[in-house]
Amino acid sequence: MKNRKTEATATELIPADGRRSFYGKAKALRADDGWTYLLSYDTVMCRARDGKVERLSGYESATTARHLRSFLRSFGPGKMTTKEFYGLPLKDGPVVLVKTA
Repeated sequence: MKNRKTEATATELIPADGRRSFYGKAKALRADDGWTYLLSYDTVMCRARDGKVERLSGYESATTARHLRSFLRSFGPGKMTTKEFYGLPLKDGPVVLVKTA
């Protein structure tokens, strides 16, 4: 597998469930390739662009599921559920993100 490398600017992800914060454990990374990536506990979970979501990791904890729901609400195709998300094919190859800010 070939690594894809891109630069990204991080912004903290806002919880969709009314909580104040994810305390820096979840970030939305806007990359120079046009995609916005979900970084949950330093793991790239998925990416979104123009309402399209691609699944990049198969792992999920209860907290990561909350991160994912918030990310899908902000960047995904409307009302995609986590069940629909995990029905997406897993994309090949790790993604290496370099934070620039």
